[in-house]
Amino acid sequence: MLRRAFPLRRVCAMALQSAPRALVARQLPVVAVPSMRFARSFCDKGKETKDAEAEPEVKPEAEAAGAEGAGEAAGTAMDEFKAQLTAVETKLEEQEKEVKKLTEALQIALAEAENARSIAKKDVARASDFAITKFAKSLLEVADNFERALQATGDEGAEPAKQLSDLSQGVKMIEAQLQGVFREHSLVRYGEIGEKFDPNIHEAMFEFEDADKDPGSVGQVVRPGYRLKDRVLRAAQVGTVKGA
Repeated sequence: MLRRAFPLRRVCAMALQSAPRALVARQLPVVAVPSMRFARSFCDKGKETKDAEAEPEVKPEAEAAGAEGAGEAAGTAMDEFKAQLTAVETKLEEQEKEVKKLTEALQIALAEAENARSIAKKDVARASDFAITKFAKSLLEVADNFERALQATGDEGAEPAKQLSDLSQGVKMIEAQLQGVFREHSLVRYGEIGEKFDPNIHEAMFEFEDADKDPGSVGQVVRPGYRLKDRVLRAAQVGTVKGA
């Protein structure tokens, strides 16, 4: 006779359904109730055991493969980090070289500027010290003529009138030469009788009446004035004609 296989869960259910009837038929005491609880507990434990057996087991090969994959991922991340770090260090070195190059260029520029400033300062000082070189050189001939005039008047055998005439002529020549040197350097003499009095360039020393001259004009020159281009170096001292 073939026996039909029933699942453990169904067997437990059938046992629970039939247990109370058997107890009543045999008139057993109520103490059999714990047996029902035991049967239910046994069925539950059987179910847990079956479920546990049904769960797949993790093989050691799978665990090893997972650990190996995690190690490879960590190694790849470390390699990427090292590559990024190397790139940053290379860029930093390049920037440091560029900063050094710019610093050296700045130092050279500052040194050249300082040298140029020093040379310009020396040139200005030299130009200031020797600004009158050309003017002084022009006056040397005037000084030579004065010396010649004095030598001419020292001739004891010459007549006094002739000596005086030679001296006067020599002084006039020297004065004309001196005025030529002044004009060459834009130094102009002014202050002549008959000029219109100008308080900006004349200094009135006194007034006098003169019917032959215009009132307010220069009637007498005490000391001539000099003007360098448009600037008055010395005002002319004059006497002016008083108005009526």
